[in-house]
Amino acid sequence: MQAQYRQIDNETISIFIPMQVKKRGGAAMVILPTNAPQSSKTNHDQKLIKAFAKAHKWQQMLKKDNRLTLAHLADKENVAISYFSKILRLNYVAPDIITTILDGKQPRSLKLQDFMTKPIPHLWQEQKEMFGF
Repeated sequence: MQAQYRQIDNETISIFIPMQVKKRGGAAMVILPTNAPQSSKTNHDQKLIKAFAKAHKWQQMLKKDNRLTLAHLADKENVAISYFSKILRLNYVAPDIITTILDGKQPRSLKLQDFMTKPIPHLWQEQKEMFGF
């Protein structure tokens, strides 16, 4: 279904745009139909980008000093070990997904919470399907 326009009178136009409103993390999100034209604007999700940066940083810290434990590093970074572990898993996301996120061209509905709450498949193709790429 596409947007529909209707002239009410000389000064008023009625516009109907098919969409769904879903709650995500307490905020309302507008979901347009799959056939709706996509904007060429980028969508740089700073939370998502920072999480991938932390994951890379923490992985490098672990590689640099193999005596460090996850618990010690989590304590050093002042975060809970459960959060630390979930962020560290981002290092196993397909490189082209990461590049797309850094370019701000990921699906608008994709949020950090998706990576934190869902198990990340080992196969990159399965990751692309799961996260909407």
